[in-house]
Amino acid sequence: MNTYLIINETHSLLPDQIRELEEKGMSDYEEIRIPKEGWDLQTRLDKAEEWTLLGGRFIFVSPEPVLLGKLAYNAGFGLDLEVYVFSNDKRIKKELPDGRIIHTVAREGWKLVKVGNWSTSESGRTAK
Repeated sequence: MNTYLIINETHSLLPDQIRELEEKGMSDYEEIRIPKEGWDLQTRLDKAEEWTLLGGRFIFVSPEPVLLGKLAYNAGFGLDLEVYVFSNDKRIKKELPDGRIIHTVAREGWKLVKVGNWSTSESGRTAK
């Protein structure tokens, strides 16, 4: 099964994400670079249909809710299609110079999660 990494052209993988891909045996992938200005809705829907027909494993690094939603929906029909997202539960607390406290996602702790095929350790649900 071919693997495709969906990533905005301004983003890059973190070392911990690369490690996770290697551990899952998914380090051989083709990047699909999304322009920094993004795509309009119709282009996103067209791409999702094109990729559905292509089949394969699609890993979302950058947030693209319409593409993610449409591909995950299509994968539910038993097609040769898998959808994954990177997830990280770890947050880092930072104090800004003006005294405000913010939380950002940690650089470590990334996990690759298959959408629609949950395991009890990932979501409390049983796998399909």
